[in-house]
Amino acid sequence: LPDLYAANDQDVYDFSYYGEDGSFISGLRYRAEEAGDLNIEEFVLSMMGEDDSEKYKRDMNQLFKDKGDVGGEYKIKNKGQDMWVSMRARCITDRLGEVLRVIGVLTDITSEKNATLKLAERASFDFLSQLYNRNTFEREFAAELDRSVGKKVAALFIDVDDFKFINDSYGFNKGNMILMELGTAFSECLEKDGMVCRFYADTFVFFIRRMDFFQLEDFVYALTDVNARIAKFLPERYELSFSTSVYYIDDPSMDITNMIDRANMARRLKE
Repeated sequence: LPDLYAANDQDVYDFSYYGEDGSFISGLRYRAEEAGDLNIEEFVLSMMGEDDSEKYKRDMNQLFKDKGDVGGEYKIKNKGQDMWVSMRARCITDRLGEVLRVIGVLTDITSEKNATLKLAERASFDFLSQLYNRNTFEREFAAELDRSVGKKVAALFIDVDDFKFINDSYGFNKGNMILMELGTAFSECLEKDGMVCRFYADTFVFFIRRMDFFQLEDFVYALTDVNARIAKFLPERYELSFSTSVYYIDDPSMDITNMIDRANMARRLKE
């Protein structure tokens, strides 16, 4: 970008590009020699990941197309550390509408962005089990189905038997600690392409690759082999039992809630 300029003020990071040799680059704690032979746009893009660099390119194309203003937020690497910046840029044109220069500012918004991301993360997870909550799971479930076209996948339903008895007999605090332990155990058993949520109360739903009966049996056994982990919360010789069911997903376009209902229905039919 020719003659990109912004004032250096407090947490505003700026760089200016004068001429074709890129001789002056300031701000972001980078010196001109660190940019090497890159022009300013290449230099900025080199600090971004693939998604952010594509977004930046689209924003810049729109800026020069409209010859007006543009703004965006991007994650960059600054001395090996992740950093979020907000960019605002404007085209300065002559009387004929030709672009003379671009004036812009990059503002460090790392603290604000991290706070926002942390808040969003908290809203996405169940506070007890630290698994996805129902809303997040359904959203991610739909995204995984889109990415899993042609693959064999399934919804697995697991319910803790008589969990109300634990709450009534030993207190909700004990029950909550068991749910937390189950969340950790289930997460550890999952493959990298699977996911799990605490759907409600003592019920958990998994998105997994489809397995044959014996593989599924081994997987469920590994998931529910938790009594050694929760023994510290319950009287001696008390063991948890679980009810499980699975729905093999043949129609990815089906409503997610219906898929989960079918898995639950299979469990109730067995009962």
